[in-house]
Amino acid sequence: MKNELRILYKQIRKDIKIQPELYVQQLKNIIKPESSISIYYPLLNELNILSILPYLNTNKILLPILQKETEPLLFSIFIQNKTELQLNKFKILEPIQKNYEIPQFCIVPLLCFDPQNKHRIGYGGGYYDRTIQYYRSQNYNTKFIGFGHELLKVNNIPYTNNDQQLDFIITDQKIYY
Repeated sequence: MKNELRILYKQIRKDIKIQPELYVQQLKNIIKPESSISIYYPLLNELNILSILPYLNTNKILLPILQKETEPLLFSIFIQNKTELQLNKFKILEPIQKNYEIPQFCIVPLLCFDPQNKHRIGYGGGYYDRTIQYYRSQNYNTKFIGFGHELLKVNNIPYTNNDQQLDFIITDQKIYY
């Protein structure tokens, strides 16, 4: 069922163009101006979160860095148009310089989401789920925010014990708590 949802929502998502100001309006209800926030560098047809960066100019921005498949993500400082980036094994850009920090907030990409249970379906590698699980086991206070669109909403996404709930999901229209 998850693979079928991935295929379907990759198709739906590719035609979605975001209006950054709508997301920023929702995001600013959750984060403080001086907070550190990890974003993701958009891959393929992921919603282009880079378009909200001008609205987050008082926040410290971080990008994820892959480790081994069984390890949580690390996060390093990112300054748009200044931080040198390189492609990782999945062809996703990540900082070359490793200035690691624990983000206060972490925006998580998704293909679709269940607003009631705050579960998401991603690409299936489990990197964000491992990271969320690890951060919670270490009692870090990072809040994980799904970044989606109302058209990506699904009722009752199937999940296992490895699938981690998000703290919030923001869309162009609302925040799911």
